Parts: sequence; C-alpha cells; structure tokens
Amino acid sequence: MKRPPYPTGRVALPLFIALAALALAYTLAPARPLGASAMFFPRSQHSATRLPDGRVLVAGGGPATGAEIYDPATDRWSLADAMRVPRQGHGAVLLANGRVLVAGGNQDSQTVEIYDPVADRWGQAAPLLVPRGPVGATLLNDGRVLVVGGNSADAGVEIYDPAANTWTLGAPNPSGALFSSTTVIVLRDGRALVIGLSGYATAITLYSPGTDRWTAISLGDSIPAQAAPLADGRVLILSTPWQQPASAAFLFDPADDTLRPAPPRPCFDLAMTLTPMSDGRLLALGSDLYAPCDTIYDPAGNRWIRARPPVQHRTFFTTTPLGGSVVLLAGAVVPTAGPAVQGDSERYDVAAAAMDKGVFLPMLHQVLPYPNPQWPTVTPYIPLQTSTPTTTPTPTAGPGS
Repeated sequence: MKRPPYPTGRVALPLFIALAALALAYTLAPARPLGASAMFFPRSQHSATRLPDGRVLVAGGGPATGAEIYDPATDRWSLADAMRVPRQGHGAVLLANGRVLVAGGNQDSQTVEIYDPVADRWGQAAPLLVPRGPVGATLLNDGRVLVVGGNSADAGVEIYDPAANTWTLGAPNPSGALFSSTTVIVLRDGRALVIGLSGYATAITLYSPGTDRWTAISLGDSIPAQAAPLADGRVLILSTPWQQPASAAFLFDPADDTLRPAPPRPCFDLAMTLTPMSDGRLLALGSDLYAPCDTIYDPAGNRWIRARPPVQHRTFFTTTPLGGSVVLLAGAVVPTAGPAVQGDSERYDVAAAAMDKGVFLPMLHQVLPYPNPQWPTVTPYIPLQTSTPTTTPTPTAGPGS
C-alpha cells in the first residue's frame, strides 16, 4: 500500500502546531539590534535637543550637572561644555540660529543659558521675569521663545526675543496657574496650544502671541499625560481620569478649536513619552513604574497598535527622533532596587516595533503588582528585545561634571 502524499491524522495536528509555533516565533522575533552607547552621567528629568547637524545635546537632569552630545553617525557620546547652573525640569528650545536655549528648572529658577554647538560654549542670557520649574517651552513661528508653567510661576507666559535678549510677560491664563506636566505645541496658524495641570484638573487653553490673548478650551477632572502634533495639523492629547485603568484620548482640531474623542490608549500610564515619527504615526512609550505600556498611534486607521518594549523599562527619560524610524532613548529612573537613576541609552526602531497590524490587545501588556483594585489584572508577557544595552563607560576628564 502506497504512503499517502499528505500527513495522516496522527501527524497532521503536531505538524500544524509546529508550523504555527514557527510562524509565531517569526512574528515575535526580536528586531535587528541597533545598540547605543551609554552616557557619561546618569540623568533624570533632563532635556534632549536635536541639533541642526543631526547630533543630540543632552543637558542637566539630576544628579548630573554637565552636558554631553550624542553622534548617531558614530554611536558615541562626548562631553560638552558644562552649564553654569545645574537644572532639572527645565525648558530647552532649538533657536532659529542653531543654538539651544535652556530656561528655568530646579523648582523655581530664573536663570537662562544659551549653548553654541559650534564653539561648544554656554553663555548667560537675560533671566526669566518669574521663577519657573518645571516649565514648558517652545519656539514660536516668528523665532521667539514661549515659556509657560512652573511651580511658583504666576498664570501667565513669558516670551523671549533672541535678537534683543529680553523677556516680556504675557497675559494670565484663564484656567489659573499651570504647574508640572506642562506641554506647549505651536499650531500652523501661530497660536500655542497649552496643556497643563491646574489644581487637580487638566487645563487645555490656546494662547495667541500676536494679540496676547487666551482662549479656554477644556478643564477636565484628569491628570495630563502628553500631547503631540499630527501631520495634518491636529493634535493628539492624552490624559488619565482619576482612578481609571486607561488613558483618555482626544483630537484637537485647530480648524474649529474643538476636541473630539479618539480611541483611548488602553493602559494606565502617567509618565510617558509621545513622539511624532516621520511616517506620521506617534510612538507612545510607557514609563509608569507599575504599569508599563508601549504603543503606536496610527492616525490613518485612528487606532492603537501594541509595540515591542525597549530593552530597559524606564521613566523620566527623553525620546529624540534621529531620522527615519529610529528614536534615541536617553536616561532613566529604572524601577529596580532604588529606583536608580541610569545613564544608559538605546536606539529604538519604530518600524520594527509594531507587533501586529490590528488594534492593541490589552491582555498582552504587563501590569506589575500594586495595591490598587482599580488597575486591571492581565496576563504578563516576556518583553522582547529591540535593541542592545551597553555598559556605562568610565568618565574621562572633560568640561562636564
């Protein structure tokens, strides 16, 4: 009797299982390691600014007081001239002339410095009119700098004119003083969308630099998380309602100044980063110490896609696009023994990070134990590597300290 040309019943099921396992392993296989060298100093609540030549300036952040520069072409960190004032939670803005302005920080600082990457030197600039820290800062369309927020600041904004080296105090925010977690996004029409914490509520307001006027948009009972612009001019805003296991999401449309609901990011995460990518998607890396969650927002499909976690789970870190789909993650407070401030970095490839083409599956993200019945209990999974960590180099003599 001839052997059948296809598997019999006794081998068909094991063969199917083996093929399915192989397909799953291929789908979940780690992306090509990108690697990234470590910084010279551990940092938390620092700033990271991409310079015109593609390098990244990292400044401040406790316990470090110096500055250093990452070169993605060589994957090397080099010590830069140290700031004259140590600072955390400061605002950092790339000016039109290629220099970097840092302002505030340190829980109420008025000091301002400007870094010249060509000369590798920090210079003193005119101080803020009001002590601010932490602050939100951004470059306006006319080249001036807008700064808002701060623990002891009043409810207004300040605008810096680089040509005159002067600050001008603006009108007070109708929602009251904005404290930590202040985000400022400049819209195409020149107005600034300001999102921050006013008391125990998220305040969303619009500021017009030309008329020095504010427009109140929303004041909700939630904790502000992050916001980022989309390629079509809209802005995605994430906030977390009190005692809720997921982040609420809204799309702000500057065409009619309205907020419209978006699919909620399906996990609880207060300290996260939201980074625009060159393909129009937004990378949302979780950094909450107890409920890490890594996702990608797809505006074309108006949906969330789960993403591979970075090698090192971290909080209070920075994300800087390096071009294409690669993002530099720098610094951390790592939820291990301590937690401890770290100086490591890694390059995260967003193109290789998406784990499926459908919507996010909440049962696949990990929630660490924490005594809060409001948080969901889900099946944990083993994080998959997308880049390779490296050891911290021994600092050498240099201007930073």
